[in-house]
Amino acid sequence: MTGRHGFRTGGLTNQTAGLPSYKDEPSLARILKTAGYATGIFGKWHLGDQREFLPTRQGFDEYFGIPYSDDMTADKGAGWPELPLMRGERVIEAPPDRDYLVQRTTAEVLSFI
Repeated sequence: MTGRHGFRTGGLTNQTAGLPSYKDEPSLARILKTAGYATGIFGKWHLGDQREFLPTRQGFDEYFGIPYSDDMTADKGAGWPELPLMRGERVIEAPPDRDYLVQRTTAEVLSFI
């Protein structure tokens, strides 16, 4: 997302930045899919949390992780949701158990491979 600022989003939070639509610029995931690769992303996405910006809308077959930094909600106060853990486009836990997040993410990656 280097150099990319000011795109609209929203969704889980009220942020105002996100990865441009694949119609405007193809993502690496979409390019790899045209070559026959399966695509997945695991961990922190941080390129927009509104549905249209999620990894599954950018060419990734699978997504497991958090959509933004763990520290983003610390200084925002009430009105911000708990940090969500997502699978695909669905929140599966909020907040995730941070003590086991690395182990759970590793298990998801191994399952994908």
